[in-house]
Order: sequence, then C-alpha cells, then structure tokens
Amino acid sequence: MSIATGCLLTPTVSLAAEGKLVLAPATSTVIAGLTNIVQAASGSQHVVGLRADGSLAFWTSPIYGANAAYVPLPTGLTNVTQVSALAQHGLALTGDGRVHAWGDPFNGATAVPATLSNVVAVAAGTACSYALSSDGRIVGWGDNSFSQREPPAFLNDATAVAAGNGWCAALRSDRTIVAWGNTRPPVDTANANADIVAIASGYGRLMALRQDGTVWCSANDVPEGLTNVTAIAAGYEKSIALTREGTLVTWPALEPVAGVFNVLAVGGGRIPLAIADLPPSFHSHPICAT
Repeated sequence: MSIATGCLLTPTVSLAAEGKLVLAPATSTVIAGLTNIVQAASGSQHVVGLRADGSLAFWTSPIYGANAAYVPLPTGLTNVTQVSALAQHGLALTGDGRVHAWGDPFNGATAVPATLSNVVAVAAGTACSYALSSDGRIVGWGDNSFSQREPPAFLNDATAVAAGNGWCAALRSDRTIVAWGNTRPPVDTANANADIVAIASGYGRLMALRQDGTVWCSANDVPEGLTNVTAIAAGYEKSIALTREGTLVTWPALEPVAGVFNVLAVGGGRIPLAIADLPPSFHSHPICAT
C-alpha cells in the first residue's frame, strides 16, 4: 500500500489499490501503509482507515508537523462501521450504535455523551462532534462558539450529517439540506436543495450530490459540465468527485489523476481521499502504521 502526502493547504487526492490507501497531494511524497481499507478520513495530524474486518488503521506523517504525536490514537476497536475526522480529533461508530472518540479533547470534542445510543452516523467538526441517531435527530458536543452544537428544533428527519469549521449540516428525508452554526459556507437553498442524495464536507466547504449526478459546492467552483457523479468528498480547500466511469475529478485546480482506475470510494476531512486500483509500479516508501 502507498500513501503520498503534501502541503496541507493544497491537497489533491488519495488513491488505493486492492484496499490500499494512497494520498497524492501536490508534492507526491509516497508512504507505504496497510491493506484492506474500505473507508478513510483525514484530520489535521492523522489519517484513519477503516479495514474490511471492522478494525482501524492510523497513519501520521512529518507533513502534519512536530505535534503529530499529540493525537492519542485508540487501540483494540472492532466492529467499526464508519469513521470521521477533520481537525485534531476523530470519531468511530461501531455496529452496536456506540461512538468512540480520540485526539485533542479541546472544548470537549472527544467527550462522547454517556447517554448517547442508537447512532447511525457520525461527523467530526473543528473542536466539535456530531452523532445522528436512528430517530433522525442530531446530537452535538464540544465547542459551541457559533451555536453549532444546537441543530434547529424542527430537525427530526435527518438522514445524513456533515460538519466543518464551526458549522454542521444535515440531509433531510425530503432531500433538502439544513445548516447551522458558523454557516460559511452558506447553503444556497435555491441552487443546492434539488433532490439531494448525499452530502460531504471539509474544513471550509460543503458539497451535495443530486439524484441526477450533478454536484453543488458552497465554494461555487464546481467544474462546468461535471455530471454522472456517484460519490463526493471534500478537504481543506479541495473537492473530489467519483464518476460512473470510475474516474476522479478534483478542483478548484483541475489536476489530472493518472494511472488510476476502478475507484471504489472517496472520503474527506482535511485531505480528500479515494480508494482505487493503482499500477504495480506505483512508487512507495514505508512508514509505520498501527
């Protein structure tokens, strides 16, 4: 497996072969890792991968700076069904509906409420965390500087949750989006709320995938003519889309992703990620992973 890392402010894409994760930002520094990754998310100082067997793998890199070791990583978690990360902490959801957190405890972002149960999805924001319960309600904990812990009182039909820097957004059962907190990016309901089937977020951008395969982004920088999209993800300043043809599109700088095929999934957080096949000759350097 290979992971490439680069400048955090201008990340591009991560790729994978046979469940092997690769990050391919601008500097194309490649680092070897683990296999059987089916989902991944990136924080400011680490990347977490969910293996097919429900266990977790973590990577840190010098690109994350001298404080990379500050993110305390969990051990022994099993039966994980989803991961999320953004800033200096991360979340894992297990099959029993419980939430597990790790990383910087600043403002209580890792203090999972003891009464939390029946969770079906999680989202990590900046110093704040969110859980979507089976009854369509969202619970937040951690920083509340922009009232981002407080979803609208009417929100009881959420089907997905996404979070960013001081804000949170939910996809509702009527396929519209509602956002709250420091709502930059603002949700332009006239353009965004049209038969939405998925949402995704990075540090400062919110994305929506429509039923017709078109994409909306709060940064208003979606490439003209982008269609046939099946999955979306976002990073600090980047967006990534997977098309029905199995190809990747990244923006705002339309960077080519050469030698990549059979893309299976995309993920985000601080750096956009993808899971795909790579040629056997793809260059790699080893790094410790847990």
